[in-house]
Amino acid sequence: MQSSVLNNPKLRMGSHLVALKRYAERVLIDREQLIPWEEADKAARLEDFFSVGQSFRCTQRELVSVLIRDLFKQI
Repeated sequence: MQSSVLNNPKLRMGSHLVALKRYAERVLIDREQLIPWEEADKAARLEDFFSVGQSFRCTQRELVSVLIRDLFKQI
């Protein structure tokens, strides 16, 4: 990630959202397994996504909804 993304919470959340949706699609739709570094990346991104989201006063439920929105339309 670029330093400008790291300094901007909205851009950081957007970057995390794109990556997390890709991971979810691979695991849930394509039935793939993530390799260890991807699991670590996913965990770090989820933690930061929820932390930043809660700083914007989003609930966990709202944040999960954003993560899984449109995921199962591909099936």
